[in-house]
Amino acid sequence: LQALRLDSLGPSAQLALSQVRQQQYRLEDAAAHADTALELDPSSVMALQWRAELHRYAAESVLGFEPLRRAMALSPRDPHRWIFFARMGWLHIHLGEYDEALPWMERSAALHPHWTTSMALAIVHAQRDDLEEARRHLPAMTTPEAQVHRQWNRVSRHPRFFAESRQHVFGPLLRCGALPGPATIEAWEARQLRGGRPA
Repeated sequence: LQALRLDSLGPSAQLALSQVRQQQYRLEDAAAHADTALELDPSSVMALQWRAELHRYAAESVLGFEPLRRAMALSPRDPHRWIFFARMGWLHIHLGEYDEALPWMERSAALHPHWTTSMALAIVHAQRDDLEEARRHLPAMTTPEAQVHRQWNRVSRHPRFFAESRQHVFGPLLRCGALPGPATIEAWEARQLRGGRPA
């Protein structure tokens, strides 16, 4: 806020404030600041990929493809393109488009084997009824980084996001044995409602 008082036309400060507002579950404010950042700098690939993520958190994943495609076109060799690929895959997952998600997640994992990408690959393969392949990706979900993140991360409180997550994310994870039972899903939703804090 102080940065914006000093320079109201600073796109970086607008983007940072958007990320803060998302962590406060103020998705409409987060989207507004991300849009302002893009008005000030339409070529900001970081703002574009973040805007796509906000669409997913607001349960409007179909709107996230266009900003991600723009980001990838603007910076085809971006060192963070593994994030762009992963976010493209997550958009497809939240729309129930698992076949479309798979190549994006594989491209992301080839560049940077992050635990969230391994989780996405487990989801996709479980939904495709390839449980053996799904389980091959589960060890990455048990690393200390993954465990801390799952305990504390703030994502979204949007009711439709909860519904999409139950169907398209947690359902496949239950089928491949990544989660011990439905109580895990309820605990995750409760943490979101508490602000990401464990009980």
